[in-house]
Amino acid sequence: MRWLLVIAAAVGFTACTSIHRLSSTQSFDPNTESVVVFGLQPENHRIQVFAGTIQGDRWHENLLGVATFFGAAEQGYVLTKAPTNTALAMSLISVVKDEKQRLGKNYTPCGDSRTAVFEVPRGKVIYLSDFSYQDAGNQLKLEYSPDFERARRYVDANFPALRGRLEQGQFTLMQTAFPCSPKPGTVYVPVFVPRR
Repeated sequence: MRWLLVIAAAVGFTACTSIHRLSSTQSFDPNTESVVVFGLQPENHRIQVFAGTIQGDRWHENLLGVATFFGAAEQGYVLTKAPTNTALAMSLISVVKDEKQRLGKNYTPCGDSRTAVFEVPRGKVIYLSDFSYQDAGNQLKLEYSPDFERARRYVDANFPALRGRLEQGQFTLMQTAFPCSPKPGTVYVPVFVPRR
């Protein structure tokens, strides 16, 4: 069921490379939503951010929902609006050959692997971290390293409505409720890399 939803979403957006990307001229409603900012590398990796619920020590995806964001970064960053008081997670990575390819090789956190989960505050512009994914055989290795000042400069220079509003946000590495598929290429392992 999950993969049918992923494929349907990808096919439904064949005319574009992302959904729900915040444009440089957009603002947001501080009463009902916030803006989420994070770095993403490499360029041929697309990420799906999805809403769900936190139950105990696991995040459960809302399988009947719509992705809060799906796509690649622009100039190294993703900016998207998200509803207040939702628990979001980086629930899928799609690796494509180039920007023209719509469907790629999909990776999802499952079993004992963990992914970034964060709760959306009200009326904020929050930066999570810089995330990068590296091929590790049949897995993706997730590295994350915060660079708030670089993100602030990017947002201030490219998003006039958000200038001076970026704050450091928080995320937790959490297991999901998805069991691992017997096929390879379905999990990734998070690794923290301190910024030098």
